[in-house]
Amino acid sequence: MLEIEQLYALEKLRDCVQAVQNFISKAINAHQLDILLIIALNPGITRVEINKMLPKQSMSTIKRYVGDLTIYCYDRDKIDGRRKPGFGLIEEKQDDNDLKLKHLYLTEKGTVLCESLANLVMEPTVSDRNIEETEDTKSD
Repeated sequence: MLEIEQLYALEKLRDCVQAVQNFISKAINAHQLDILLIIALNPGITRVEINKMLPKQSMSTIKRYVGDLTIYCYDRDKIDGRRKPGFGLIEEKQDDNDLKLKHLYLTEKGTVLCESLANLVMEPTVSDRNIEETEDTKSD
């Protein structure tokens, strides 16, 4: 059986997943969320570098997930010949020296989402609050 602290941690994780889905009003898969967090932690990273961090994913899969996280989805996902709207959480910027290379950054929307997720994770859990209250009573 899970310990109470583990249950609280899972509850926080669930809160984060719900926050993401509520924020973007669409379903996002775990791989897309992982890539979003990698970009948040490594601004300016490239798809190739992400692929090295996620070796079980092919480059074409990484490209599709990155595309989904930008303003428009991957090229092959079209509706009536037009690209579907993406999540708008990241943007690609061309490298100054290599025109084939694109660096990935959070958009303002992506930054707001990642900040709110970080704040959710940093909120004290019930067990954290109980420890703080116990420490406060000891000091009185």
